[in-house]
Amino acid sequence: MGLVVGLAAWGAAGAMAPAQADTAVSARPVAPADATLSGPRLVFFNDNAGAPAGGSIGLRVLGMPSPWDEVTVTSPALQRTARLTPKSAGSPDSTEVYGPEQMQRLRADLRPGSYRLTAASHGRTVAVTDLTVTAQAKARINSFEAWPKAKHPGSRVTLCLIDEQAAPDEKSLTATSPAFDGPVKLTADSADDNACQSADGSDTLYSGHATVASGLAADTYPVTVVSHHGGNTSTQKITVTRDAAKSSDDWPLWATAGGAASLALVAVLVITVRRRRGPAAG
Repeated sequence: MGLVVGLAAWGAAGAMAPAQADTAVSARPVAPADATLSGPRLVFFNDNAGAPAGGSIGLRVLGMPSPWDEVTVTSPALQRTARLTPKSAGSPDSTEVYGPEQMQRLRADLRPGSYRLTAASHGRTVAVTDLTVTAQAKARINSFEAWPKAKHPGSRVTLCLIDEQAAPDEKSLTATSPAFDGPVKLTADSADDNACQSADGSDTLYSGHATVASGLAADTYPVTVVSHHGGNTSTQKITVTRDAAKSSDDWPLWATAGGAASLALVAVLVITVRRRRGPAAG
């Protein structure tokens, strides 16, 4: 892991950009620190000094004089103060970043630019570094399904939305429709995922269940999901009928996307087992 930037003096005062008055936080120009100076260093996981708004970063402090117990990292870019502790007793370095739970979340309302991060120990600045924040990627909706498309009042609808570039901090979305009895929460990686087509790679699958309102007139109704903090709107349609009879559309999504072959295989196995057992004794 390379060094990002350092600060020579243990007691030097760190600069910290204040948050702006409006709802979005803007970066302000910051003078780059002199990377040739010695002393504690605040470094990024994998030397990655850039991340999108709402994304995550990994932080470590290296070269702390002993003894020390905790270094706090503050910035208008962070959702909360980061707390770094020694990886072992007497170590000059903080704990290594192993997984997502050790990453620090950025605010979703950041404007692109450079933001100062300040590391301090017991109120004394020990290191600073700068983070480059980029804009969140635009939504790339792979699929949005309301299943089955034909339903009667009082029945349940499964909603599945796959976004190839989901906002990093959006763990759930809300679906609305005049056909539903209220707003519906769609959760990323929820228990409802087994009723939906699988998401590939880094795609994010949001899913949930809705109930068709009782007394609804037979018609076609829109289903709307807003994502990326209002920046993207996805729309699907469902048809409400007065006939409560089960239709072929009631097959789950996974059955239409290859699950039918699995069902056929199960049927063959059942028939084979029965034949091997022979007729039941009369």
